[in-house]
Amino acid sequence: MHYVDRDPRSVEQAAALGARATLIDSYSERIQGPYDLTVDASAHPKGLRCALVSARPGGTCVSRSVFFAEPALPYLELYSSGVTFVTGPPHITPFAPEVLQLIASGALDPSPLIAGPYSYDDAPDVLLDPPAGKPVFAGSRR
Repeated sequence: MHYVDRDPRSVEQAAALGARATLIDSYSERIQGPYDLTVDASAHPKGLRCALVSARPGGTCVSRSVFFAEPALPYLELYSSGVTFVTGPPHITPFAPEVLQLIASGALDPSPLIAGPYSYDDAPDVLLDPPAGKPVFAGSRR
């Protein structure tokens, strides 16, 4: 696994978990691979483009980013290389029971990947300066 990010905390965390991790200042045209699978979670049009063109010919790029404007796609490059582009929310439901069982049995420890818990009152501040892990919010809702 090769993890690439602009956030030093996330890169440090990925390296601690055993990934080859690279800190970048900005998104390059492509990350030298070849990669069968690339994943964009950058929420930045240049990050999406980088993930798309870093997939090997016939590879797959999955984007979990949400864009509120239409990002430009390198259509001709994707067409000529036959990259499959997948987007939308992840479909975890079929896998959730197995993952929960792994957590319950102690075989999988998700704690290095999460941050918190935070109160819902702190959500705006936490989300404006996100921690390295996935923030978890707990407490009573209003």
